[in-house]
Amino acid sequence: MAEQTKLPRVHLASVAEALDANSPHNLSGAEFFYEHVHLTFEGNYVVAKAVLEQLQPILIGRLGDKVPSRGPLPTPRQCAERLAYNDWSRQETLDMVLHGFIAKAPFTNQLYHKEQVAELSQRLKMLQAALTPQALKEIGEQYRAAIEKAPDDWRLRWDYGKLLAEDLKQYEAAAAQYRIVQQSVPHSYIGHDALASVLQARGDFEGAVAESKKELAIKPTAGAAYYRLGSCYRKQGKTDLARDCFRNAIRCEPDRVPAYVDLAELLLNGGKLEEAVQVCRQGLAVVPDSAWLHRNLAALLLKMGQRQEAAEEIRSALRLDPNSPQIRAIAERILGPGAVR
Repeated sequence: MAEQTKLPRVHLASVAEALDANSPHNLSGAEFFYEHVHLTFEGNYVVAKAVLEQLQPILIGRLGDKVPSRGPLPTPRQCAERLAYNDWSRQETLDMVLHGFIAKAPFTNQLYHKEQVAELSQRLKMLQAALTPQALKEIGEQYRAAIEKAPDDWRLRWDYGKLLAEDLKQYEAAAAQYRIVQQSVPHSYIGHDALASVLQARGDFEGAVAESKKELAIKPTAGAAYYRLGSCYRKQGKTDLARDCFRNAIRCEPDRVPAYVDLAELLLNGGKLEEAVQVCRQGLAVVPDSAWLHRNLAALLLKMGQRQEAAEEIRSALRLDPNSPQIRAIAERILGPGAVR
């Protein structure tokens, strides 16, 4: 209990108690948490309120009358408006939590894992379905209004840039926002990472390479930057550089499936069939549930004349993704016409 801990010059906020007190049956759960640690927007509001209640008397005790009157606390809705937190934000956060954490180990060992993934996946689909072109346009207006009130809030600009780039496909406008982010937080790699992605999307591979190198100078372990570099070099015909970058991407992020796929393709195109097979096996040792890698490995094994092992791999791919046209097409070649129903 925070109030029972007495430390000189240290003040603790009882956030766990605050969450429980604001939860049904005095026990916080899914209304405030995505899983066991990541808070929802509503959970963060309760925690921030608990911390503020500890800060206010400290400030008054030290500064006295210099502390302005706080006035009424902003409501969750007012906070969401100030932060431009909207349905697009909700689906972005849920997608990150679901696919970046819950769908992976160690959560896969939980007894209710499949049910939780299914529930969150359905919620994510509903949020994404609501993001119509008109809704996205209105959300863009919300970001512009919020930025006008707080032009120095780099996080608002980063989120707005992501919306512009990924959903509205307005790359020039997104790049402008990301350049401002770079100026606001020059010590961070994220502005370079975001701008590099935008430049790559609009076909400016030289610019994307330059930004990716700046990102790596700040964060040498950025697997995404290495993968992007490899993709740009491949587009430019610099296959040796591309292979090295894909290998570095795998070294930094061993579960980055596209890096294995692209590296294997480059090796195959260079006549190194056995090395390509080994790359796919290496990827499957880390990500055994990748239908993509099972499919590609099956196709490579077929080229080597190892039809029986190819059949095992394509069956694994079918089990993981039975509706994929690419997998079904290769399965027909390996297993025979009519084998896939």
